[in-house]
Amino acid sequence: LTCETCRRSDQKGLALFDTPHVFAISYIYRLPFFAGSTRWPAAALQGWQLSGTTLFQSGVTFHIHSGSDAAGYGNVDGETGDRPNILNPSLLGKTFDNPDTVGALLGANTCRPPGTDGLPYLHCKNFDDNIAPGGRGNLGMNTFRKDGTANWNVAVGRTFRLPGGERSLDFRTEFINFFNSPQFDKPGVQLALATFGKITNTVNKGRQVQFTLKLNF
Repeated sequence: LTCETCRRSDQKGLALFDTPHVFAISYIYRLPFFAGSTRWPAAALQGWQLSGTTLFQSGVTFHIHSGSDAAGYGNVDGETGDRPNILNPSLLGKTFDNPDTVGALLGANTCRPPGTDGLPYLHCKNFDDNIAPGGRGNLGMNTFRKDGTANWNVAVGRTFRLPGGERSLDFRTEFINFFNSPQFDKPGVQLALATFGKITNTVNKGRQVQFTLKLNF
């Protein structure tokens, strides 16, 4: 194999959008309460409709970089995106989705700079940067997963008939991310940085509520 062929084969792995498990459902349900009643307040409480979409899916993939090209932190070949060595193969294929535990699972608080413990390279409990110039560590492409999705979008609405022909008024309340469930972004992936192993962001917004009123005539 030529060196260029070796580099291409080294880049093989799961796609960044790989999602092995997806469950999605849409639904509409007309609430049966007080149907046909003309008395107040039953007349105002009838005819409402519940609808929504629910999505559960696996998190997408990510991998870890050396994060530096300095001596001891990287292999000094002009690339800061080299992958390190993994020292704990039991981490392979795992999902890292909890900001409170991800740092400990990755061993982020155990990382030591070059020159400590008698080693001339950055080393942690689960990873190190002991890689030769022009090469990479043994960690593969996209071997970890970040947080998945568990999202409910819910809407409640009703059509009110207006006097005088075919006129009607549609009222709808929509709850986006109804349960306010966060979907966490991947942890910091640069081994040489202080942000390694820290989840500092989400990829979705918190609960949003919006109201719609539409006149049909």
